[in-house]
Amino acid sequence: LATLTLQLINHDKIIPDNVNLWGASVEVETVAGHNWIGKITAYESSADGKLIVTATERTVPELSQYLPDEFIKLTTVTSDVHSSSLKATIPLVVGGSTASPIDVKGILKSKTDGIYYLCVGEIHEIVNVRVGDKTLTRAEAESAGYMTYTGSASQSLEPGIAYIQITDPNLRKNDDGTYVEIGAGVVGLKLGTHTADECRNGARFLLWLLKTARVGACEWGLGISESDIDLATFTTAIADVDAEGLKLDGVIYDRRVAQSWINEICRCIRGSYEIGENGKRRLFISKASDTSSYTYTKNNIELVRFGVGAYTGRVFNLGRLDYAYNPITGLFMQSAYFQDPDSIADIEEQEFTGQSYLLRDPATAQKILEYTCRRSLLGANKVLFSSRFLPANCRPGQLVTIDYPEHSISGLWKIVSLQIGDHVHR
Repeated sequence: LATLTLQLINHDKIIPDNVNLWGASVEVETVAGHNWIGKITAYESSADGKLIVTATERTVPELSQYLPDEFIKLTTVTSDVHSSSLKATIPLVVGGSTASPIDVKGILKSKTDGIYYLCVGEIHEIVNVRVGDKTLTRAEAESAGYMTYTGSASQSLEPGIAYIQITDPNLRKNDDGTYVEIGAGVVGLKLGTHTADECRNGARFLLWLLKTARVGACEWGLGISESDIDLATFTTAIADVDAEGLKLDGVIYDRRVAQSWINEICRCIRGSYEIGENGKRRLFISKASDTSSYTYTKNNIELVRFGVGAYTGRVFNLGRLDYAYNPITGLFMQSAYFQDPDSIADIEEQEFTGQSYLLRDPATAQKILEYTCRRSLLGANKVLFSSRFLPANCRPGQLVTIDYPEHSISGLWKIVSLQIGDHVHR
């Protein structure tokens, strides 16, 4: 979402106070020439005659597109020639490794040719093939009448789709006449020339998801032009995810709007995806542990107020952290029970539970869970100040140093609320 705060001079009450502006349409034209239509999501009047309006764009095109976008129509014909059909979504597979491939179920595309679709796009590897309840290595499968294809654009059949073909017609049915069930363990999508491990970086995957075209062989993305992406923020985010040791492994198979899947990717990498005022897509990562990104003193800030705020202190609650992966449902499940009595007294009893289709690495799950267990405390110290200086890519969650001994304010502080103006920032 693109969000913009506008300050309008309203001394002579051109817009009366009793006019309800909430939900009104706003046309925004920025200096960079990026125009968008937004809606007023907040507004208030100031004592000096200004009208402060928050306008938000909720029409970013990629967020309302569907993922995955590829599906096939499956038709069943009964013995009395009645037919029924349904649409089956062909999934996207992210991450995985040769040692720990991701399990996917084959979708019977062609009974005549014995073709079972696995996933969209070119993947790194098909590690093994499941035939009923029997698992074969890739080499064993290909010597036993099964061929595997990783989805390259140059495939003579089904370019851009990873699939398994039963080349021996005698193997296509079970003893009772039903078609055999096929599955595979795979290593997910190739992202250019990056290694399989590099492709487990969720920030890198999100970048490729955005800029990969929507149509054509191996085109499985959202089709956003690179000129509309803030590549510098993605480069930093990719490095931050690597530094945090977070891995993305899973299957995008349930057809939903892209915003839903982007939100899930961001939860797995502690990311924040947004649209800047120039229309460019940006990604920022909240780090579990960080160092100060800037130092503020009386020489570069003007104190507005300080004291004890309503909340915003951050605490890590040591407790019992549970992690489990259910291979049947493909869900990562997590829960945490807080056992820190000092924190319990302030935050009251809490339990965190969550699930994800895109996390399967236990170490990553533990890091995400521990980070999520941080909660705000009542009675935390709070500082509000104005400055003309910002740390690079300033975001809520960053740490800054404040050294203001005249008011006994010193040490590390975490930014929890940020208002960026043209010249002065708060």
